[in-house]
Amino acid sequence: MHNGMSEFKLTRIKNILFFCCVFRIPDSDVVVGQSQDNLSVWYNIEHPESCDIKSIKGDVIEISKDPSTNRTYVKLKDNDVQSTIELDSNKIEFNTAINDDDFRRAVAYLDACGSTDETSNALWETLARLAYEKQEYIVAEQAYTATRQMAKARFLHSINQLAREKNGSYEHYEVRAKFAIFERQLKTAESIYLENGDVDKAIDMYRTMHHWDEAISVADRKRHPQADELRSTYYKWLIDTKQIARAADWKLKQHEEEEAISLYMQANLPSKSAQILMQSPQLMRDSDLVTRVAVSLVRANMYELAGDLYEHVQEFPKALSCYEAGKCFRKAVKLARKTTPKDVVSLESKWYIKNLMKI
Repeated sequence: MHNGMSEFKLTRIKNILFFCCVFRIPDSDVVVGQSQDNLSVWYNIEHPESCDIKSIKGDVIEISKDPSTNRTYVKLKDNDVQSTIELDSNKIEFNTAINDDDFRRAVAYLDACGSTDETSNALWETLARLAYEKQEYIVAEQAYTATRQMAKARFLHSINQLAREKNGSYEHYEVRAKFAIFERQLKTAESIYLENGDVDKAIDMYRTMHHWDEAISVADRKRHPQADELRSTYYKWLIDTKQIARAADWKLKQHEEEEAISLYMQANLPSKSAQILMQSPQLMRDSDLVTRVAVSLVRANMYELAGDLYEHVQEFPKALSCYEAGKCFRKAVKLARKTTPKDVVSLESKWYIKNLMKI
């Protein structure tokens, strides 16, 4: 046992939870604490919030272990009356097994407990983490299953099965890549696949996880013959799953501005359509497209942007009407001075009234 770490943990329990006395069970990191008429037992001190609490009478005077039965008892004294409370030997033995890196023994003890309470669940979580760190992957799979972290359990099961298919080798590149995926190190997994010339698996990894941009990037870099098909599949998936705005983003990234504008309109994002339009002199020459976007902006009460768009194509009366409807009088007056000076006084009057109402 690591005494320095144990002393730190004991101090932590005392300081945080204000126990009047704390006892460490010999040869383990199990801790017993007394606070007035309550006895608390931490079978896993890594989770101080998870403990077994029992009501008691008297004070703890000793922690003892019966070598013949391997059972541990807390001795209490209430005036002149002594009593004992038996602790959960399986959980104590689990802790000892963990300290000895005997993970299969730890599994046996937890199975013997047969409990699904918070304390047992915390022990299983600790076992899962430590077993994985020590490369005991079959034990880690069992522990994740016990804690109902089924996604992790299933993925580790697939890794263990793959390792068996590769002659029991966890060093095979496909297995190492799977571990990187399990740890969410996708770039590392990609590098492992590509270093071993397995472009298809790198692409499939990203595609399975719906990381389409990365899948297409790998296909382009490696001149994969299905790169164009991937683009089409991604776009179809976006449309089928009703992700219209993302489909528009994708079309814009592919420099297909007109299709992007149409999709943004479908997604009720006319402002993005307008921004694309005003950055493309060629598209701004399409009066029907400009009008369609401007009308959508007006319907969305985006009068200022609609006015900007109309002004951009020199539809000045419509621009003035939009600026006025949106109470954008600074832009309205500026435009009127250049195009219809007779309207300036009326617009300035409305601008003055608007400012007056703010006071």
